[in-house]
Amino acid sequence: MRLHSSSASARCCNLFCSSHKANARESEWKFPVPVKHKDLEFLIKRFAAPLTAVLLAVSPICNPPDLMALDTMQTEIKAKLCREFPETRNPSRRALPFSLAPSLFSSLSLSRAMLSLSSPSHALSLLAGAVWWWGDRISISSPLSLVSRSGSRSRLSLEGSLPSNLSKLIELRVLDLTSNKITGLVPKKLGDLKNLNILNLGKNRLHGPIPPYLSNISSLTVLSLGTNFLSGPVPFELGRLQRLQVLDATINNLTGEIPPSIYKTSSLESLALASNSLCGQFPSNIGDILPKLLVFNMCFNKFTGEIPASLYNLTKIKVIRAAFNHLEGTITSGLGNLPFLEMYNIGFNLVKGRDQDLDSFIKFLSNSSQLDFLGFNGNLLEGVIPVSIDNLSKHLSTLLMGGNRFSGKIPESIGYLTGLRLLNISDNSLTGEIPQDIGKLKDLQKLELARNQLTGRIPDSIGDLGALNKINLAQNKLEGVIPPSFGNFKNMLYMDLSNNRLNGSIPNGVLNQPSLSVVLNLSKNLFSGPIPKDISSLESL
Repeated sequence: MRLHSSSASARCCNLFCSSHKANARESEWKFPVPVKHKDLEFLIKRFAAPLTAVLLAVSPICNPPDLMALDTMQTEIKAKLCREFPETRNPSRRALPFSLAPSLFSSLSLSRAMLSLSSPSHALSLLAGAVWWWGDRISISSPLSLVSRSGSRSRLSLEGSLPSNLSKLIELRVLDLTSNKITGLVPKKLGDLKNLNILNLGKNRLHGPIPPYLSNISSLTVLSLGTNFLSGPVPFELGRLQRLQVLDATINNLTGEIPPSIYKTSSLESLALASNSLCGQFPSNIGDILPKLLVFNMCFNKFTGEIPASLYNLTKIKVIRAAFNHLEGTITSGLGNLPFLEMYNIGFNLVKGRDQDLDSFIKFLSNSSQLDFLGFNGNLLEGVIPVSIDNLSKHLSTLLMGGNRFSGKIPESIGYLTGLRLLNISDNSLTGEIPQDIGKLKDLQKLELARNQLTGRIPDSIGDLGALNKINLAQNKLEGVIPPSFGNFKNMLYMDLSNNRLNGSIPNGVLNQPSLSVVLNLSKNLFSGPIPKDISSLESL
């Protein structure tokens, strides 16, 4: 791996330390490069008490730098900090007594460097950690681990608000603060980082609006703000980011309609605004105006209208997620040319379709050989599940068809979907017997067939599904005994066979399931005989 230094690195590969003296006045020291290991020991001893930040720069003379030496240096720094600051040895006290002085930002030009810092109060408050800067990059992600001399490990993350003087780092290309506990607003001044390519503030505790000023960062290619508490509308100004490839603001509290300018950002490859309170309709020509789109994730919102047919013209698209909205229309047969599609989820909408529509839908999806997740549950589909379902991808691991109006039998051909791990056809009007061929799904972990009108016996072959950890056959018309093969389960967590017509005694071994810890429900059946003694093994229920 070869690391390239920026033009700034030759000017500023120095070691900066900021400390608070008795008069609380901040001062700054500069040390010549290259920094040697013995210099570090001197610094720790000299500035241990007042130390507020330690920045160890890697001399550009290393060409390329010795990665093994850098790793050793990082380990030495952490060990010395643990020795000098006993507070870090107690997992209940995770704040190191450092603070990142605001002046450090204003005086710092980025080079290849490593920063170890923490602040309990002002500026960017950090509990502890190591920050690696390669070139013009800051990446601080959590959970960080700090190992004390005794070997105990504390999981640490960054806290506090983002300082506005981050905008002083004008050469910054990547700012990644994902998965921490950063609070407050997204600073407007971030819009001054004119050279920024990637801004990732996801999985924090930020609130307030998305600043329109971020549109000033014309070089931005990735804007990731997901999993925060951001509110208000999506700024129309973001449509000015004509190099933007990824826009992710999932799991926030955004409201209103998506501005037309966003849909005109032709460079977008991933548009993910799921789990908000957004509304409105998708433009009918979305597949034409976003020709590079690979990920379309709009689930858990309040969108209306239809899923645009032009979306299926994007032959390289991988993910289409529009579940949990108020979308209407008929299930489409226009999916015939999506060879790279991996996930298609339109569950819990108002989509309609009958036998012929569903058969065409399944047959066209057979061209999507990489399909891993297919969900059209919770809609208004009716008719018979087509036999052609075995044409779906053998990579398919999740198939969700529950909560519709399907009738007729479960086709035997479903046993050919050997990659399935989750099969849900519950809450329909299915009749007939459970096909024996379900026993061919050796990787199946969850089987949901509850609340139908299934009859006959439970197939013995289900007991051969060694990976199964959840089975729900409740509220059907199943009869006969529980197959003795159910005693073969080793990973079962959830078993619900209630509200059926099962009879006879409960076979020995069926209740000898130490792993059963979530649900065991055999109520409202016609069982007879004593309760097996091995029920005592269910200690986790």
